Amino acid sequence: MLAFRSEAHVDAWCEQRGLERGAVFPLETCWRLAQAWYADRLRSAGVPVSYHCYPGAVHGSLALTGTWGPARTWQDDLLRSLREAHFPSNH
Repeated sequence: MLAFRSEAHVDAWCEQRGLERGAVFPLETCWRLAQAWYADRLRSAGVPVSYHCYPGAVHGSLALTGTWGPARTWQDDLLRSLREAHFPSNH
């Protein structure tokens, strides 16, 4: 997998090497696929996994819980998961 700044860079790279252009995915898509793949690998190894995808979320989403609904949902899900993991008899 190669990362490029833009689709124009992909085209230039392919043209310089005489190659056909292949599939191009945005970085967010690659990241989401990698997370899902890793969760599946852990599950197949018998590791308990809770995987949720939050489209549009950014690295600093935790800081946006007061202003952005999806960040609040993420925080609520995280806190619920932590409670279930550390206090399993309380639910």
